[in-house]
Parts: sequence; structure tokens; C-alpha cells
Amino acid sequence: MVNSGCRTSEDPMNPPETPPVIVRFGAFTANLQSGELWKNGIRIRLQIQPFQILSILLERPNELVTREQLQHKLWSSDTFVDFDQGLNKAINKLRDALSDTADAPRFIETVPRRGYRFIAPVILDTQPAGVPNPAASPPVATTGFPIMKTRGMAPAVVGAVVFVALLVLVWKFVTAPGGRGNSVAVLPLLAEGVTGDYDVADGMTDSIINNLSLVPNLRVISHASVFQYRGQVVDPRSIGQKLGASAVLTGRVVQVGTTLSVNLELTATADGRHLWGQQYTRNITDRAALQQEATGAIADALRLGLTPARREQISRQTTSDAEAQLLYFKGRYYFFKETPEDVLRARGLFQQAIDRDPTFALAYGGLGDSYDWMATEGFQPLDEVARQAIAAKSKANELNDSLAEIHSSIGALEFLQWNWAKAELEFQKALQINPNYFEAHRLYSIYLRTMRRFPEAIQHAKLGDELNPLLMPAKSHLALTYYYAGQFEAAAEQYRLILKDHPEAASAHAGLSAVLLKMGKEKEAVQELQRALVLAGDDAAAQHLGRIYEREGLRAAQTTLLRAEMQSLNRLAQNNYVSPLEFAYRYALLNDKESAFRWLEKAYAERSPQLFNLNVDPDYDSLRSDARFSNLLARLHLPQ
Repeated sequence: MVNSGCRTSEDPMNPPETPPVIVRFGAFTANLQSGELWKNGIRIRLQIQPFQILSILLERPNELVTREQLQHKLWSSDTFVDFDQGLNKAINKLRDALSDTADAPRFIETVPRRGYRFIAPVILDTQPAGVPNPAASPPVATTGFPIMKTRGMAPAVVGAVVFVALLVLVWKFVTAPGGRGNSVAVLPLLAEGVTGDYDVADGMTDSIINNLSLVPNLRVISHASVFQYRGQVVDPRSIGQKLGASAVLTGRVVQVGTTLSVNLELTATADGRHLWGQQYTRNITDRAALQQEATGAIADALRLGLTPARREQISRQTTSDAEAQLLYFKGRYYFFKETPEDVLRARGLFQQAIDRDPTFALAYGGLGDSYDWMATEGFQPLDEVARQAIAAKSKANELNDSLAEIHSSIGALEFLQWNWAKAELEFQKALQINPNYFEAHRLYSIYLRTMRRFPEAIQHAKLGDELNPLLMPAKSHLALTYYYAGQFEAAAEQYRLILKDHPEAASAHAGLSAVLLKMGKEKEAVQELQRALVLAGDDAAAQHLGRIYEREGLRAAQTTLLRAEMQSLNRLAQNNYVSPLEFAYRYALLNDKESAFRWLEKAYAERSPQLFNLNVDPDYDSLRSDARFSNLLARLHLPQ
């Protein structure tokens, strides 16, 4: 329950005379009276203190709530706890419940050293309510665009019809004489009342993105950038400008009984012109008629320039089983969160999709990716996951060898097994099939920098950034590519651009620190590293680093930090797998060559995938003059 104690008129946390009881934001509904949080009709478990913080933030949207105010409100003077630790823990639990992050916040923004701000649009309701009622009429946002609801929809079928109409329209927009359109952003379709955190409207959105990405000469903003607006009613023009898209598609879905309605609008970013709008109303069971309509409309689209081969490619890229398709897209949604827990969850969803449709190639590719990702990120040795990854990806290719996702996935596996030439061929095939596939650009860029083909690597990293203009990892990948290429000024500029939009990104501060060190700006480098440590929650280490640097200099500070990290790794390794390279590069930075080579040989013996960075990573510079290093690169068949 929210604290309902008396407030004085001087209390800075004093709410309006009629405080809201129900607050809706994104896919969430918070009942401030009962202390309950719901997401798409599902109750989210949240402890009392994190919910109390949420209720305070929701009462003052877009306003700074200071740490002192939260302490005064929630931590009484006679409570003997570490306030900073308690608040940080409560905020982390709240962010976990909202699937939010400090690096790229959608709901709760941290104002460094001051407090927090709730930044998402909210809809207030003063009427008491218990469990949110999906059948109730949804509130209308201030833009006049209603939040709709849907249940049990078949996104694969309806998505095909919707895509066909979009294909005709977008192609006309792109190819019109004097037209400025050459890119489109498909924002997540709005829905309310569906169960699950990734719903059928999201599946339709991803299906439309996938289909449009195969249209020649059209740049389609990728999933990761547009899904930051999931559940939000936004201004298409402003979002189009932010994403660098010429046109923006918005829409909503609603189901009443067996009748399904899909409403879509396409808006020009430049002047806000309403380019096109259409409502589709169908019986959800009338799949055969829908597919016939889709076939006829695709034929119309072909007359605008699509080849028969492209038509066949679009029709073959997914499954006819709507539920299997939704499971696949949901799995991909979790996979790209890139945490071990989310990747394992994605693996289960890919397997469920395969169980429904054993001929679904994309699901096999996703399943294979969920295995080799664990090795790529150093959570498991490659030999523990290689067999499953190879089997799944081979099956995917056997079922359908015309998909960019499959060739990119096979290329990644060849790359991890040090089959360099085969990997390049697969990446090139993927990009030939779908030049809009962000993941293929990213993986091919990594391959190219491993081969020391830096101009090409930077080109593909930039293309990936254009397809994912709001995704911080895409920008970080470009910065790291500059760093490995020795273009330190460009790398520093890129990291500063990231920090302009994400000032609390600890990884970007750490990356900038490494770049500044290579540029000889050691004091700035230490300051950036201290910021990274503070943002990672280790204020004590940041202060200790600063004291040692002031007293004993840079080398002593580096040594202290690296040895502390290795002590932590040794403790972790007692019960968990830790890649040998975690120790190898730290020993190289300490200039302990014997220990560094000992760990590098361990990494080689277990065929660690992460060795692909060995010939370009500046962390190993102290070893390059040693004959053992040249010998190791030769065994890996890496250019020197």
C-alpha cells in the first residue's frame, strides 16, 4: 500500500487535491490505492517499497524527485538501514518489473547525484478500480489517437494482407517523381487488454517490418529502435525526424468477438501529410480468403517493380501457423535483450514455435543462435553448445536457404569456429538477400575488422547505425570499430555522441576512458573511468582509484583496479564458467606476459570464440613483439 499518512501544505511531495487512483503508462496500469501493478492484464509482482517509489514518481510525472525527498518519505529517521544501498536496490527492482534500464530508460530516468524522474506519458484516472478491466472503454490520449485492444488475433494472416497494401503504397511513395521518401519506420501497433508482455499486435508489427525490409531501395528502421516506443501514443513527425525516416507508419488493432479490425496510417515526416490510411475488417477465421486477397494484392505490387524472385522470397520467409510465428517473434524480442536469462527464455519460445511447425526455418535459426550466443559472450565453452547450434542451423538451412536471417546465423557459427572464408560468404549472402538486415551488417563488420579490413568494417558499422538510429549498442559497435582501427579521435567523438543521449551509460564512459588513454589524456581517462564505476554502483572503487592516481600515478591505479577485478573473477570461477580471455587480457595490461600467454593457450585449447579480437584489440599491444603472439595468430589464421 502507498503511505497514506497526513501531509502538510509545506510538504514538497503534496499531491493534487484529487489524487489519481489509476495511472496508465505504456502497457502498464498502476492502482495507487491498492498498491498493484498490471501489465496487459497480468499482475506484476512488486514489493511494497519499489511500488511506493513508483507511486511517488507517477504523482509527479516529468518532475525531478530528489533522493532526499524519497528518503524523507520512505525512510524514517529511526530506521537503521543504509539509505543509499536500500534506495538503489528498490530502484533496480522497480526497473526490473518495468523491463526498464538505466542506460536507455523508457520510464525512470536517473538524474546523477540528485534523484529520479518519470519520463513516459501517463494517463490519469481518479475513479477507484481494482483489477484493470480489458473490456472497459480505454481512455483516449491527448493526441486524439485511441489506445485499442485485441485478443486471439492471427497476425501471420492479417499481417500478410496489411503488408500487401503497404507494399503498394510505400513503393509508390518511394518511386514517385520528385519524392523524398526512401525510408520508413513502422511503430509498434497499439493494443490494450491482451495477455502477455509481447502480444499479437507486436507480432504484426515485426511481421510488417520484416516484409517491408525486403522491398528493394527502401531503408526500414529496425525493430530495436522502433520498439522503444512500444505502448506509446506519439507524434509521427517528431519520431520520424528522430529516426531519420521519410515516412512513419502508425496503427492500432482491436478484436470484437470474431471480428478483427486493423487501422493503419502512413505520415510523411517532412510536412506531416497524411499519405495513406486504411481500415481492414475481417472475420478472424476467414484465413483462406485473406490469403487469396494477399496473393492478388502482391501481384499488384509486383507491377510496381518487384521481381518474381522477390515475390517468392517474401511469401516463403515465414510460417502459415500464426501462433508459431508469434512465438518466434516473441523469442527474437527476448533474444535481443542479450542477457543470459532472456536468451534462455528465447530458446524456449523458439522450441515452442518448432513444436507447432516443424518446418519453420526461422525458428530453427533462432534456436541455434540461442546456443552459440552463450559461447560468444563467454558464458559457456563452445564445445558445450556447438553440437546443438550446428544441428539447429543446419536444419534451418535445409528447410529454407533463401532467408537472410539463416545465412547470417550460419555465418556467425562459422566465424565462431574460425572458418573465416566460409563466414564471409554467408554474411555476403545474407546482405544480398536483405540489405536492411541490421544483424548481418553488425556481424559482417566484426568479421571485417578481424580481417583488418577497417574501411569496410566501418562502412558496415555505419549502415547498422543508420538502420538502428536509437540503439545504443549499434553506436557502441561503431565506436569500438573506430577504436580497433586506431582512429581514436573518431572513436572518442562517437562515445561522446552516445553520452549526449545516454549520460548514465557506464559502458560508454568506460569505452571513452580507454580511448582517451590511447590519446595520452590520462587525467580525463581516469575521470571517465571513475564515472563508469559510480554509474555501475561502485562508488568506493571510484574513490579508491582517484586516491591512488593522485598519490602514485596512473600505473599504480591501473594495477590496483585490474588485480581487484581478477580477485573477483577467481571467486566467480569457483562456481561458474569464466572465459580464459577474461584473465588473459588483464594480465597483458599488467605486462605479465607469462601469465597472459598461459591463459591465451587455455583459450586456444578450448577454441574460445572471443579469440577473433586478438589481432586488433589494443589490450594485447604489450604482447605483439613476442614471437609466441605471432605464432598464435598464425595458428588462428588471422592477419597480422
